[in-house]
Amino acid sequence: MPAALAVDGIDEGLELLGLMQDMIPALAELRGNGETLQLSSTQGDGWLITRTPAGPRWKHTVTSAADVTVAGSVQQLLLLFYRRLDLADVTVSGERELIAHWLAHTAL
Repeated sequence: MPAALAVDGIDEGLELLGLMQDMIPALAELRGNGETLQLSSTQGDGWLITRTPAGPRWKHTVTSAADVTVAGSVQQLLLLFYRRLDLADVTVSGERELIAHWLAHTAL
């Protein structure tokens, strides 16, 4: 899969989560108090997701200050996002339970 297509897939998935958070009860579990999750691609793409009381917010960026960082190729990150890969298939640093919680509550 081309990297640009994988980036678009992650962007679209994050947008859908934002649009659907009032329709799917499990997505309410993604609200938080500023916890941060980072998806960091080895190809240079990155997403920072911040859990706010109103729901998750995201932007394209890479930081060293995230609570948890998941790193891999952009294709691996997309496949993880859609449960086609497991956390064991990518590199996780920081609060592993935070990304595990995210994945448990974002199955579309």
